[in-house]
Amino acid sequence: MTIDPTTAQNIGPDETPKAITDAALTEQGPVTPSSPVTSVATVTVPRNSLIFVSVVAAVALLGGGFAAGAASSGSGPAPTAAAAPTVTVTAKPVKQSAPAVAPTPTKTPAQAGAGIGTAVKVGSAILSVNSLETVDHIDVISGDTFVPDSGGELVLFRTSYMNTQNVADLSCGSTDLYIQVFDEKNREMAPVFETYRIPGNQGCNDQLLQGTTSDWNWAVQGVAGATPTRMEVTNSITFGKPIVIRLQ
Repeated sequence: MTIDPTTAQNIGPDETPKAITDAALTEQGPVTPSSPVTSVATVTVPRNSLIFVSVVAAVALLGGGFAAGAASSGSGPAPTAAAAPTVTVTAKPVKQSAPAVAPTPTKTPAQAGAGIGTAVKVGSAILSVNSLETVDHIDVISGDTFVPDSGGELVLFRTSYMNTQNVADLSCGSTDLYIQVFDEKNREMAPVFETYRIPGNQGCNDQLLQGTTSDWNWAVQGVAGATPTRMEVTNSITFGKPIVIRLQ
């Protein structure tokens, strides 16, 4: 069967192809078995129908993609992460030792100090303090007078010195003693020299023989109102630990 293309092309966009009747077939002539019949159907789809189909397909694809995205993101509750395992650490007890206790310092007899009237041996000399007094002046040999500086005062010491070496010069030579006197504020008092001018002492260059004892008077100067509290006597040959004599 052969359909006239001109007839098919006249089908409107909103029309369906008309049915082919036996009369139409009769007009084409009889059909014999030896002549094969080829049926060719040409269908014209309206343009707006193609556009509509394309839009529907696009919407379907977008809808599927949106549904897949929604499924992947999930509208339901988020999956709960597995809880981390709990690790328990038991601290080992630390043994604490008792704090170290500093030893209490002990005073040696020398640090404790001797007192007035007690003889102490320092090197080759044996010294004892017999008395001391605070004075505003000292009358000396030849009619002169020792006076303190402004704002100061004098302290006169009367001591005894025993010589255990060959000879000693108590006035102008070496006694092998280095003597310091301190007040109640630990201030050192200044020695007054020219001992030979103080009454009761040996003259300059007089030698004190070994094994003999002599009076030895000497003075220091301090701040007015200060109180001498201790004397430190050191061997001037070895300069070892001083011997302390308490004065109060």
